[in-house]
Amino acid sequence: MSKLWTLLGIGKMAFCIPLIKGMGMWLRVPVISGLVMVLGMGLFSGCTTVNWPEVRTEQAGSFQAELDVRTEAALAAHKELDLDACIDIALENSLQVRKAELERRIAKLNRKVAFANFLPTVQYSDQYTALNKQPGTKLFGSLAMPAQDKNVREQALQMQLNVFVPATWYLYSIHRRGEEIREVAAEYTQQMIAYQVTVLYFYALALEEERGKLAGEVAAAEALLQELKAYREEGMVSQWQVQQVEVLLLSRRNAVRDNARQQEEVTAELLTAMGLSPLAEIRLAPMTPLSAPEGALADLIVEALVQQPRLAIADRQVAIAKDKVKIAVTQFLPNLVGFLGRTGTSNSFMQYPDLTAMGVAGVLTVFDGFANVNAYKAARVEREQAFLEREELCFTVMLEVIRAYEEMTRAQDNLHLATAAAEMAVSRLEEVEAQWSEGLINPSDRLDAVAQRDAGIANRTSARFMEQVGVATLHNVLGATYMRGKVDNDEK
Repeated sequence: MSKLWTLLGIGKMAFCIPLIKGMGMWLRVPVISGLVMVLGMGLFSGCTTVNWPEVRTEQAGSFQAELDVRTEAALAAHKELDLDACIDIALENSLQVRKAELERRIAKLNRKVAFANFLPTVQYSDQYTALNKQPGTKLFGSLAMPAQDKNVREQALQMQLNVFVPATWYLYSIHRRGEEIREVAAEYTQQMIAYQVTVLYFYALALEEERGKLAGEVAAAEALLQELKAYREEGMVSQWQVQQVEVLLLSRRNAVRDNARQQEEVTAELLTAMGLSPLAEIRLAPMTPLSAPEGALADLIVEALVQQPRLAIADRQVAIAKDKVKIAVTQFLPNLVGFLGRTGTSNSFMQYPDLTAMGVAGVLTVFDGFANVNAYKAARVEREQAFLEREELCFTVMLEVIRAYEEMTRAQDNLHLATAAAEMAVSRLEEVEAQWSEGLINPSDRLDAVAQRDAGIANRTSARFMEQVGVATLHNVLGATYMRGKVDNDEK
């Protein structure tokens, strides 16, 4: 109804024009028919039959078309995507980020609505009444005296202000804390999106490195199979030995196909996290921008307890619980409201057609069935619950830091091991190449050494990517997720 008054340009002013003719009521067609048409259109527009399968088909088509356009526009500027580009695209297109931003804006508007309780409210009404007969009072039989005018217009202006309503203060504080929670939650959502993209990015790179290693192993198995078949023709090996190598070759080819399937799945997850079509094709540019945070494990735990966004949210939830206790206390206090009103009428029978009223009204709850007492007790229990939940979250964060730290150190150890193994494979290949040049080894042995060298290098690269994932996880637990420059790794 408020929207209707706004469309008519009336605001909050209410106009009532009842016209009575004879024994029935009739309405002025030019004024009322428009209102009837508007109300009829609004009430009956939702009664039409909707073809929901057609709606779903249209929405699916428009969604895919919009997604394709967005994907093409995002990937057109990048031949290869590095980590920074992936995070930027994800933060720009993520639906979760948009949802968190909308929730933040809603919380801000709710806080402004709560602030309205401190401001005065003003209402104005204007009513015009037209009667077909003038009301009167019978005196001494048939003698009648008029009681009021036939046509009367009445106006009223009222203003009200909360003088002493303590609950409004704490209610505004709750909404302000809610707005702060949404701001922290919006930033935390961005951190989680960036962390998810980081993990998928390095996982996809690791799978790509593994593909090269598996391809080398397949080539080595194929060369070995050809040699054994030649030896089998000369009767130097048994048939089962040839079949053994065939099974090995089949196993390595299956590993290549499994790797391709995993790459396709991870790439689809990465594109989805970036808000793009999971069917698009992308090329990733390797980069390793993350460095491990310095400091002992105890220092990192303290850092996480200080800057973890979830704990920042828990602090504000505790503050909200405290304000709820204060609101429960205010239910025992009186509420004072000041008011000022001005009324006027065109009725000539009134001795004072214009009146002004002002004063203060107070309301105090004397007895409400102990509802206010029990509400106070419940608020205190909720406050204690908020304290316990925050302490529990502190323990959870501490354990997460320990696990992330151990995973990072394990990944670093694996990187050192993979580096040493790669260096060993390179040295072995140098020796095998020297033996190959002198004709001392078979081609399959040389190809196996090359495959081992390639596998060692690929394992070292994959271990470096996994080490980056471990560092990213620790940064995320500490509340300092890498988000294209928001974490200065050199200072850390």
